[in-house]
Amino acid sequence: MTAEEVRIGDKYTVLRTLEERGNLTLSEVSAPGGELLRLAWFEIDTPEQRRDFFAYRDALRALQPAGLVDLVATPEANYAVWRPLAGQTLADFAALPARPEESLDSLRLMTQHLGEHGYALTDAEVKMAGRRGEQAVLAYLDPAPQRTDAEIARLNAPLLRPVFEGRTQRRSEMGWLSFVPGLLLLAGAGWYGYQATQSYLNPEVAVVKDVTGLPANEAAQQLAKSGFRVAYAEGEGGDAAIGSVLRQEPEGDTNMPLGRLVTLTVNSPPDLTVPRVEDLTVDRATVNLKESGFRLGTVTKIDGTPTQTPEGRIISQDPPAGLSTQRGQSVNVLVSTGIAGKETWIPDLTGLDFTSAREHARTAGLVITEVKPEESDLPENTVISQTPKPYTRIGSGEKMTLTVAAPKFSQPPATVGALPVPPAYVPPAPPPPLPEPEPEPAPGAPEETPAEPTPATGPDTVPATPAGEQGAQLRSVQLNYQFPADLPAGSYSIVVRDDAGQRVLMGATSSEQLAGAQASSTVQVTGQATFIILRDGEVFATSTP
Repeated sequence: MTAEEVRIGDKYTVLRTLEERGNLTLSEVSAPGGELLRLAWFEIDTPEQRRDFFAYRDALRALQPAGLVDLVATPEANYAVWRPLAGQTLADFAALPARPEESLDSLRLMTQHLGEHGYALTDAEVKMAGRRGEQAVLAYLDPAPQRTDAEIARLNAPLLRPVFEGRTQRRSEMGWLSFVPGLLLLAGAGWYGYQATQSYLNPEVAVVKDVTGLPANEAAQQLAKSGFRVAYAEGEGGDAAIGSVLRQEPEGDTNMPLGRLVTLTVNSPPDLTVPRVEDLTVDRATVNLKESGFRLGTVTKIDGTPTQTPEGRIISQDPPAGLSTQRGQSVNVLVSTGIAGKETWIPDLTGLDFTSAREHARTAGLVITEVKPEESDLPENTVISQTPKPYTRIGSGEKMTLTVAAPKFSQPPATVGALPVPPAYVPPAPPPPLPEPEPEPAPGAPEETPAEPTPATGPDTVPATPAGEQGAQLRSVQLNYQFPADLPAGSYSIVVRDDAGQRVLMGATSSEQLAGAQASSTVQVTGQATFIILRDGEVFATSTP
């Protein structure tokens, strides 16, 4: 709850936030009449927060604080509204020259009541109200955690010591006619005051029973008979029974003053969805239910003929599949005793895929109990054969065995030695270039006289080397390539690329033949050369001689 949420419960308008602590937000609000109040808002997101708020709510209902205006505990909102009270604080009351005796008695009783619910005076705002401050009233109670008796006594001591150590103002004496009754009244008040003090300082103590594992109602009855109050909190405990006590605070076999609060955490897990177990065997249904948080209940066997349900299969379930219910609930089932008094023809299932074959068999009232794989060239899971054979007349509910196709397994070939590489490819000589046709003269243009050929400079003149062939030399290189033993599947070939172009040295060969083999050969190349190993047409590896 934040200050931006202007209205709460259509009754209170938030003016400002006074304090934020944990899941508690304390705000100043105005009531419909304009009265200024304090509102304590609780955000409850965990089972522990819910348990603490319920304990706080129960304490407020028992203490009936004078300053409490409103207490709301719903799934949507949890808050308490407080009204400021007039009166003296304990510090102001302790500073008085003398404290009225009836005020001290009232303060003792207030301290005792707070302690019974696990609160100290430091957790409360106590005012001494009345004309003479003779009445201790509870103006506000902070939702502090439950405290032990030793902690309460330690926190109360600094506040009570200055109040009770000062001078006490006794009640006014009466006339002589009322001397005896007054004396008796004073003695009775003294006795009650002494008993109240003793009850606070030395309360009667009893052992808290260990009630974990018991049903919540039974546990609460035992604790109530022992003199303790009981509050519940929700929790989740795995395999524990629904509604049983998972833990208690304080723990069992501990000593605690009578009248104190014992909080029981009860197993109340969220609902789960019931799984579908129809058509399953009882054993398979038991496993599925356990994995889903349920258990198998009553198993009733009935004739499966009307529903054509084979023997041992579940016909129906209760509660039905998809229903949301508590964890650990029992699921009752009806199981088929078989299809009585009927015979059926076994259909021919060969050539069908397994799923279709199973449906055909079930329609005929048969149960496929065994499936045998067998290597075959047929598509995987295709029915190859069946037992009993097709068109045999047998009783409904009989068992069948199917043999289905499985992929063939090919043993990899043994490692082979070096593979021969064909001789180097020598490209044929290019044909001589064709003479270019002479262009025809344009109409009316003068004819050109052909130029005289330039005579050679001498008998030893050498013609120029054609472009692209300068420096190109034919040489022999060695190819040595080891194919890895774990060669990936595919088709492999080897080519050589040099200045003369690219040519094939080894044609396409499967990986099964090449795995672990070595390719070696002497190859004639022109200029710089590179051997390229291709896999499915893509470069797999290269080698430079």
